Amino acid sequence: MTYLNGQREILPDSRLFEPVRQLLTLTECVAVAFMVTQNRAIPNINTSYFPSRNFDLTVAVPSRGPLALAIHDEKPDRIALGFMPGQAQHLREQLPETGRSGTLFPLLTMAAGVALANFYESHRDWLRQANGLSGGVDHWPPVLNFGRAIRNFIAHSGRVYFDRPTALPVGWHHLQFSYADQGREVIGTEIQYPEMVILMVEMADELDRLGAPVPS
Repeated sequence: MTYLNGQREILPDSRLFEPVRQLLTLTECVAVAFMVTQNRAIPNINTSYFPSRNFDLTVAVPSRGPLALAIHDEKPDRIALGFMPGQAQHLREQLPETGRSGTLFPLLTMAAGVALANFYESHRDWLRQANGLSGGVDHWPPVLNFGRAIRNFIAHSGRVYFDRPTALPVGWHHLQFSYADQGREVIGTEIQYPEMVILMVEMADELDRLGAPVPS
């Protein structure tokens, strides 16, 4: 399987720029609030690392800057995301307990879910009308159909939801969900913050390949 690898630079004209900027701002807000309420000094760290549960891949995101820019009603001129293969299991084991099973990480996953859902919704009408895709979601590229399904799971309290027993399964890399999984909680368990970011980037790559317009 081929996964994202290396650094991805996102410029203001990218369809990813605004959803990722908003997500990183919220991520920094949550981190700062956590440190303040714990009476801890805010560390001078420029990058945060999120190891994936499903891929041997760690997502690196800017951890300082997005919030200060937003407070001053400014935006960055570019955003750099890192995708680092290897070490994901080791990094997961190094997470403090709060990062593994507390309430902080679920908040970040919820923020990433909102970003992913909004990203999908901003392209939904085009996907439904585009030549070659208008025959229904079963005709969509798998990564986009999977993103659509994840958006639906988010809207149903993070649980697998298909609107009919005959709905076809959805799959992305080795992950697959079907009507047999109906009601199983997957958002915040199997699909967390790093998976949301990886999925959103791969959805954007597919939309670029299809020539989808960038939402205004």
